[in-house]
This record gives sequence, C-alpha cells and structure tokens, in this order.
Amino acid sequence: MSIKILITVILVSVLNIIQAKSNELNIPKGLSASEWKSIQSQINDKSLPQANAILDQNYLKASNVDANTNVGDGGDAFGGAVAIDGDTLVVGARYEDGIDDGNENNSGAAYVFVKSNGAWVEQAYLRASNPSSGDQFGISVGISGDTIIVGSHLEDTDTGNSGAIYVYTRTMNVWSFQTMLKASNLGSNDFYGFSIAIDSGTIIVGAYKEDGDDSSALNDYGAAHIFTGAGNSWSLQTKLTAGNFEMGDNFGYSVSISGNTAVIGAYKEDGIDDGNQDDSGAAYVFVRSGTVWSQQAYLKASNVGAIDNFGVSVGVSGDTIVVGSFNEDGDGDSTLGSGAAYVFTRTGTAWSENGILRADNADMGDLFGSSVSIDGNSIVVGAKFENGDGVDGLDNNNAFNAGGAYLFKRIGPVIQQTYIKASNADLRDEFGIAVAVSGSTIIVGAQREDSAFVDNPDDNTFVSDAQGAGAAYIFTPPDLMFIDGFETPVVVKLFQYLSKIKSNSQLEQVPVYYSQSNILVFYGHSLKLKNNYNKEDILDVVKFWLHEVLIEEGLSGQYGLDVIFE
Repeated sequence: MSIKILITVILVSVLNIIQAKSNELNIPKGLSASEWKSIQSQINDKSLPQANAILDQNYLKASNVDANTNVGDGGDAFGGAVAIDGDTLVVGARYEDGIDDGNENNSGAAYVFVKSNGAWVEQAYLRASNPSSGDQFGISVGISGDTIIVGSHLEDTDTGNSGAIYVYTRTMNVWSFQTMLKASNLGSNDFYGFSIAIDSGTIIVGAYKEDGDDSSALNDYGAAHIFTGAGNSWSLQTKLTAGNFEMGDNFGYSVSISGNTAVIGAYKEDGIDDGNQDDSGAAYVFVRSGTVWSQQAYLKASNVGAIDNFGVSVGVSGDTIVVGSFNEDGDGDSTLGSGAAYVFTRTGTAWSENGILRADNADMGDLFGSSVSIDGNSIVVGAKFENGDGVDGLDNNNAFNAGGAYLFKRIGPVIQQTYIKASNADLRDEFGIAVAVSGSTIIVGAQREDSAFVDNPDDNTFVSDAQGAGAAYIFTPPDLMFIDGFETPVVVKLFQYLSKIKSNSQLEQVPVYYSQSNILVFYGHSLKLKNNYNKEDILDVVKFWLHEVLIEEGLSGQYGLDVIFE
C-alpha cells in the first residue's frame, strides 16, 4: 500500500527556516563528497546550456538538391511530407523531376535517411516504378519497420489523377520496390494516396475526392481504404466512409493508424445539424475487431466554428488522438486563423476531449495545426505560416511565413510546450508543413527552404535552381525539459543527481518538473521510490532544491513536492 506524502511550503513565511536547514545539509547517500561539491559549485554557472534547449541535430537536403531548373513549378518541395520510425526516416519531394530531368517534371521522389554514428545519412533515393510528369510521387510518405509507402495522388495510369501508392521494403540496407496499390473503384480526380499511414501490416490510404457510387450526389465526400499484408502481397480489407457523409466533406484528407485504431479527418465536414458550421470539420475513429472495421466515434471540436477546418491533420497513438484545426481563431480578432490542435483520449470505447493546444505566440494566420504527429506522451504540431525568425524566441514576426513547430509533452497531468525553429529560418520556408515524432526524435519539413548547399544551412543565398528546393530538420529534445524561465543550471544539476540515485536502483523514474505562474511542482506519480528508497536522501534534495533554486532566484509563493513512498 502506498503512502502519499505532500510537502508544501509557503516560501514567504518560512524562508529563514528553510535557509537555516539547507545550511545543515549532509552529503546525500549515493554521492561522493566531490560529486556533491561539484553540484553546489555549479549553482551560479550561467554558461551551462538551458535545460529546455532543442538543437537541430541534422539539416537534411536531397542529394540532388541543385538538379531542379524548373523555378516556375515551385522547386522540388523536399520536406513537404515526412515520416519516421526509430532510426529510419523518409522525406517526400513531390515536385522532383528525376535525375535525367527528362519528360518527368514534377513526377516526384522520396529520400530515405538512416542514423549512423549519431548522424543522419541518405540510404536510398526512391522513384515510382512508372514515373510520369505531374504524378507528384512523394505527396505523402509512411514508414513502419522495413516497409515504406509513398503516395502519388495524381498518378493516372488507368484514369486521370485517380492516384496510387507504392510499397518498398528493405533487405540488408537495400530498398526495393514491391508493388503498386490502386483503389478498386478507380475514379478520375479521386486523389487516392493524398494521405497515407502504415502500422505493421496495415496500410490506410485516403482518397478525399472520391465521389462514391452516385457521383452526382456525393462529389468529393471522400473515402479511406485499408490494406493488409507484407512485402509484395497486399489485399484490400475494407473501404471506410463516414457514417454521416455528405458532398464535399473531404473525408480522407488526413489519416493515421495505431494498431487496430484508425482516425480519419474530414476538414470540410459541416456538422450534423448543418447549421452555421460550414467547413468546421470533423474526425472519425474506426476500430478493427478481427477483420471487421466499424466506426467508434465522430469527433468535433468543443468550440466548433465555421471554416475552422478541424481534421486537416490527425494523429493517433494508442488511446490518444490529436486533431489539427489550422483555421481556428483563438481568443480574438488578433488571432484569426492562428490555429489549434485538440487532444482526445479513450476510456473503454468512449472518446472525450482532453485539451486544446495552442501556441504561446499565437498570431493571425499562423495555421498552427497544419500538421500533427503523436508518439506516446509527445505531440508535435506544425504552424507553417508562423512568422518568427528564431532569434528572439517568441517575440517577433521578422520572417514572414518562415514557419514554426511546437512540442507538447505530457508530464503527469501537465502538458508543457517547447517552441522549435529552424537554425536558418527564412522568409516563406514553410517550416512545419510536415512533422513527425518517434521516441525522442522529431523531424520537421520546410518544403520551400531555398538553400542549394547541402553542407551549409546558414547560406540562404537565392539560387535560381534551388528556389523551393526544400529541407528537413532533425531535433532531439533533452530528456528533461523546463519552461517559464526556470531553466537554471541548479535544476539541471539536481536532475543529474536524481539520475545517479536512479542508477543505484533507488528511483523507478526521475521526477519531472513543471512551472507556471511562479508555481513549481514535482508530481508524485513521476517520482516513485522502490522499496529500498532512502527517505533522508530525498528530503535532503527537497531542502537543497528549495534553498538553492527558489531562494537564490528570488522567487516567492507556494511550492510543493508530491512524493509517493512505497
């Protein structure tokens, strides 16, 4: 049976007592005298990096970045689609023209990168088995293990712009084409493959302009197709449509899958009552039992509004769904079209809205929610028209449509936010047009980034054959992140100390830290001691933390530590 101990200190009234006790600290068990002295000596070392820093680890460009000479078509758009699974990622470049630059303008390509010795290196350059001008192979990409899928929504072998997807597998570091999947009910301009996702042996393909069996009544109502299989053998399991489908809903504009749960966005859905909710948008949850899929939920925003485009992007991981709504208006006229993302969680078979995510620096027209991705407790949201230049944090709009991305990490009952920018943020890069997260690695695409130089991301010199060439950025956040101005070296070193205790098997988890409105809390469910815990050590840490961090930083207010002893 657990005993929950809550230590709460009203700092203003007991400051002197705490300070006196902190001076009596002994060396905590598990640390040597030199280690404890080192921690204390670094209290005022402001040269240490902030704990919430997220640095771009790699700047990715296509190996044939300067091959494009078709400035008018907007460049290669490398980074317009991204996906990652572990140490392998794939980047789409839907306007790439082919190495020989023949009659394949905008046929498209995809690039595979793998992590090797801490760096990301290109492993493969993928092209359609039947490349053709204007197909836009690479409009969407997905990866699961050693299988990659690439969408080509304008592929028209059988009928104009019906679309297709291509499956590739890896054997001994070599990627090979396996098969091309087409819809069983091909129709012109269905845009099959505009959105795709894969999880293990299941693929979901969105065709948001599919018209249904009666095209005169159901123009662009949309559909999604589920395939199962492996290698070069895949078969259609079912076709999904919305339970309340109507003309122009664009069901299938976005798709995501996790195990036996799929979520599909219909960003122009109008609402069941068809009132003042035109293009408010919706998302639909489907679950699989055996081989049968059924609709489990119809998701709408709690603050539904016309033209919010809820469902323009979706992501699912286990029992959590995130839905982007990039035209949502925020709190007032100054944030029209700033955008939002909505988090839903499942209990049993019921889904409920768990929170609304917005950028701390929300501004008009940022389109926060342009892209979303979720993995476990991490959500990344792209805002492709965010205007910051990355120099002064959240406080400027110096780079029109440079784009931004935001990491939200759930820590107990708290979601904390970190702002991510390209190191070479520039006008109209559209950084955040696509995002993906896997474990502790984040990839952000910037489809209009202009540099022609693979090894120099800081050189944005305009080069005619690199306009809109595009780029992708890899970020690896630190394991422990802090917000709201409390990123002090003291806290960093405190967590290093707790990590050492963890290595001695006294802690199951390193505790997490949250700050808001001058309140700092260690959440108890994140600080759990095993049976061989040393209570005195933890209390010493509490006193050290209160004194060195709070008092010396001149903070005041109520502070608490919630510890569960087992």
